[in-house]
Parts: sequence; C-alpha cells; structure tokens
Amino acid sequence: METRACQHLLSTRLGAKTALTCLRADSAPGLGTAIDINLPVTGGTMIRVVIADDHTIVRDGLKQLLAHPEFHVMGEACDGQEVMQRVRELEFDVLLLDLSMPNSAGINLIKQVHNEKPKLRILILSMHEEQQYAIRAIRAGAAGY
Repeated sequence: METRACQHLLSTRLGAKTALTCLRADSAPGLGTAIDINLPVTGGTMIRVVIADDHTIVRDGLKQLLAHPEFHVMGEACDGQEVMQRVRELEFDVLLLDLSMPNSAGINLIKQVHNEKPKLRILILSMHEEQQYAIRAIRAGAAGY
C-alpha cells in the first residue's frame, strides 16, 4: 500500500482560498482501491474525526491513514446506534461514515446526524459508485461522498 500526504490551496469561484490537507492511499497503485481524503486545514488545531464502518479492518486502515499531525481520531462506531451515541457524547469535526452498516438506514442516518449536529462535516464512505447515491447523501446533509 502506498500512502501520501500533501497540502494545497483550493481557490473558489469567488476568489477565496482555502488550505486543504489531503491524504491518498492506494492498495495497489493503478490497480486496487484508492482512498482520497481532502479536509480544510484548521489553522493549527487538529481535525477531530470519528470513523464509522462495520468492518474493523477498514476502521484500522483509516486510522493509519489519519495518523498525521492534523488529525485526531476521537472514536469509532460499527453500526448506526453507535454512530448516534458518538454524535451525542463526543465533540468532533468530521464523521467518516460508511453508507451501508448494520442498524442504520444509510440516508436516514445521515439525516439523523445532520439534525443532531448541523455543523458536523459528514463524509461518506461507500462501495456504490453510482451518482444517485452521492446526490441523495449530499441532499441528506453529507458534506462529501
């Protein structure tokens, strides 16, 4: 597996610039699964993350990816019920959320989390490449897919 970290500036249509931290992991560069994570740099403070996925190996891999000075993994969840527990008990900035987990109805879970903490950034992890899933997730309150 190849992992790479970088920082760059994103220019918006309005001319504003935002510093981004990006992480990329390739299981087999050019052949296997690739994961890209782009998050705004918070001006010296750590980005607090909760990872929600029903597969331990995926959570462990994401924790390794996020083993970077910009990030602090605050907690994990393996199903929808645990996601809501973490949302209610922890203060964090980003939720990395698997769309298909036990005890959750994907899009409904995004809505629940968004209603509970509207400012929380929800980034969706999914095996579904179809655009319709991304559109539904964004409409439900996700910040990225």
